[in-house]
Amino acid sequence: MTPEEAQDLYHNAQTTSMLLSCLNPDEFNKVNGIEIAKKVWDTLKVSYEGDKKVRTGKMELLYGEIERFVYLQGETTQMMFDRLMVLVNKIRALGSQEWGDDKVTRKMLRAYQAKNNILAAVIYERDDFESLTPQALLSKLNHQENMEQDVINANS
Repeated sequence: MTPEEAQDLYHNAQTTSMLLSCLNPDEFNKVNGIEIAKKVWDTLKVSYEGDKKVRTGKMELLYGEIERFVYLQGETTQMMFDRLMVLVNKIRALGSQEWGDDKVTRKMLRAYQAKNNILAAVIYERDDFESLTPQALLSKLNHQENMEQDVINANS
């Protein structure tokens, strides 16, 4: 055995040991007896995400949910943001490269239009709109809503 092979064997044993030590009994039973770290990982990945066809199907369902995404009555802007980001993070975890910050920001602002069409239009027209992240948009929307609430409270 060459020194490189010995090092590979050592790293595989370390990685396999680390993976197995993190598993609950049900997960452990799925990979018990597998000695190659990559095979342990791949087995767990297929177990949780399914094969390529299953992942594609899950992505299609999530695409549909995102396409139908709207601002719900009684929902805060933070709640809408959190709900959208759960969907986006799920679809990203399945391997989709399609939902970058730009697309998420646009989807979020389109949904927000139902609550405040004028503010959404103003934000669309900003010079820095193209570089706005979803988190920055949320911050701007929350700031504007707080200012509006302060005006309402001052007039009461």
